[in-house]
Amino acid sequence: MYQILELLLQQPQVERKETEIAKKLGELYIRVQEYNTAEKYLVWAIGLLQGNKVELLNENDEPVEFTSSSIFTNSSLINKDFIAITDLLASLYAKQRKYDYALTLYLGLLKMIQEKQKINDFECWEAIVNGHLGEIFYGIGKYDEALGWLQKGLTIAKNNSGNKDCDECAGVILNNLGLIHERKGNNELAISLYTNAIEFAQKAEDFVGIEDFARNLNRVQSQDDEIIKEQKK
Repeated sequence: MYQILELLLQQPQVERKETEIAKKLGELYIRVQEYNTAEKYLVWAIGLLQGNKVELLNENDEPVEFTSSSIFTNSSLINKDFIAITDLLASLYAKQRKYDYALTLYLGLLKMIQEKQKINDFECWEAIVNGHLGEIFYGIGKYDEALGWLQKGLTIAKNNSGNKDCDECAGVILNNLGLIHERKGNNELAISLYTNAIEFAQKAEDFVGIEDFARNLNRVQSQDDEIIKEQKK
């Protein structure tokens, strides 16, 4: 698969599809945890969207230089392709615990989305990015800030329920809130959150989410059942 897509990038007749192919390659390399290669393709795809017709590699066969901040200073472009690829790049940095890079991208993306909100339909993306920011702040140990971002994202997603992307986002955020409260030992609240997460995942027909959230719900319910059994002994 990788070789086929990489060969396609070398064909002049698919120039208009370069961005799409580069994004797909980024996704594939993330799956196999070849993060440096994934980053190379995603950064290049963003450059293409901004009209930066540079080669993938420079004259020394090294990845093209591109910084997180330049993504937002070089272009005022904002469309769903740009958002999706930048979001994917930010999530790549988050996976590697490069939280500073991820935060720069997510905060820059959120600012652009909010500035263009009046003329574009980006509510669900705003909810998604808020949710990701909650994950980042939780990862760096700023739990109160994390909950604030997650709640903000959840409110936006719920306000736009009926949109598949927003319903899927609501399910993910509710599940993350469930995980947080489960770790705090608030099993009753966690059960409620997981149950609600499943409901939104069902609305969105997010079958992977349904399976994951149900697994979390069953785990907590099993723990509670064990506690009750122990108390009865």
